[in-house]
Amino acid sequence: MAIALRTFADSAVNRQLLNEIPARFQQLVDGNEIPGAVLLLVHQGEPVLLRSVGYQRLDTRQPMRTDSIFQIMSMTKPVTAAAVMILVEQGKVVLTDPVEKYLPEFRDQAGHIVEVVSGEPYEKFVAERILLPLGMKDSFFFPDERRIPRIAALYRAQDGSFVSPGGNVLGGDPDKFRKGAKYSAPEFGLYSTAADLAAFYQIMLNGGTYEGKKLLSSSSVAAMTSVQTGSMETKDLGFGTGLGFMVAKDPNAGLDLLSPGSFGHAGAFGTWVFADRSKDLIGVVLIQLTGPNNVLAQHVFTAMVNAAIVRPDASMQH
Repeated sequence: MAIALRTFADSAVNRQLLNEIPARFQQLVDGNEIPGAVLLLVHQGEPVLLRSVGYQRLDTRQPMRTDSIFQIMSMTKPVTAAAVMILVEQGKVVLTDPVEKYLPEFRDQAGHIVEVVSGEPYEKFVAERILLPLGMKDSFFFPDERRIPRIAALYRAQDGSFVSPGGNVLGGDPDKFRKGAKYSAPEFGLYSTAADLAAFYQIMLNGGTYEGKKLLSSSSVAAMTSVQTGSMETKDLGFGTGLGFMVAKDPNAGLDLLSPGSFGHAGAFGTWVFADRSKDLIGVVLIQLTGPNNVLAQHVFTAMVNAAIVRPDASMQH
């Protein structure tokens, strides 16, 4: 049985195509398309690709590291959704209730509900219930001095090169590292690494458990990773929205070779993670670039990964 499984795993991975992914990203760096990137691919629970290319900071020519820390922006939202679902499972929140039932003065607004219902600050609840149990040791809302040197700089493309965006981005000047901020920003405030994000997505792929630790029930995970928006159109072609996740729902999402039902989330600065149950696959690509061209890395990575890893039913046909 072990030999069969090993052979099956090998047949599901096109090693030649897999090895071309870092080379293609080095081309993007050399062509001034991106300043740098971290790439991580987890297949059947094991990392099969972990590489960094380019630079963490251009002014000092500091190389990107595989454990560099990124502002993941809107990719914070699935973590916030998981925090709310913990409270749902405790019977303290009902998803169909309007927000103003709990927060009359916060009509039409998301993360403060966790604080009101749990009685703890949002960032403390998330750290104790999600980040620490999953070993996400480099995920946080307010950087400390020790980890600042590992935070990748944010850039904006301009005239064929990269410049600092200054304070003209959500969250303010990224080089100030949210100094003095009190708002944890449940919709955009999390910093994280490729390995930490893979751990969070692995527990979702596993139905709520990871390395003997249980975060959520399989029922909650199913609700979070299923389309909850019906036939409504979203800004992302081919995707619907679950509870905190984007979910591939029709063939248009396959333009990047994603499998139907894959779920994930992107961030405003070019970060992107997806998970695919049919391939037992997690893909993470992290860059720090603001502006309209920062989605290029997402498309390149997603298509190349899904070409290199085939579904079990497809691998058995050849």
